[in-house]
Amino acid sequence: MFNFETSLIVRSKAVASTKSATSAIVTSLLSLMNGESAKTRRKVRS
Repeated sequence: MFNFETSLIVRSKAVASTKSATSAIVTSLLSLMNGESAKTRRKVRS
């Protein structure tokens, strides 16, 4: 059985990992979009 403090610690750790995961997903999506736009720009130039 968990006591209240450990459950709070576990919950805060889960929230922190979720935040870092979402930030990583957002940054990868942004970099993907930037890469795609760069590819299309290169195609237009050439």
